Amino acid sequence: MYDIRETLHQEDPLIVEAFENLDIDFVKNHITANKKLELEIIKKKSEDGRDNFAILNSVYAIFKVGKRYPLKHIKQELLNIFKKYGDNTKYKAAKIEEYFKADNIYINRQRGYILQRKLY
Repeated sequence: MYDIRETLHQEDPLIVEAFENLDIDFVKNHITANKKLELEIIKKKSEDGRDNFAILNSVYAIFKVGKRYPLKHIKQELLNIFKKYGDNTKYKAAKIEEYFKADNIYINRQRGYILQRKLY
C-alpha cells in the first residue's frame, strides 16, 4: 500500500493529499479544480490545527511567481481568501506586496503586478 501511495504522490501530490485530508465525495466532485481543491486542503488542515499559516499558504496556492495579474483579480482573490477565514476587511490589491516582491506593470492598459519572488 505504501508503494502505491508513494508512486501516486510522485505523479500528483495534490491528489494524494486531497484523499488523505478531505471527504472522498468532495474530492470526486472537485478533482478537476486544482486550486479550489488545494485551498480546501489548506482550510481543512487549518481547522484541524495542522496549518498555522493557512492564509499565507492560500495566497501562495492562488498566486504564482513570474505571473502577471491585474489589480482587480488580485483584489478579488485576496478578498475571497480572507473572507474564507472570517476576515471581511476590504483589502486593496497592494496587500499582495506583503507576500511577494511585486513590480507595477500594465496589462492591456490596466494596472497590475508581476510577482517576482515570495517574501516568506
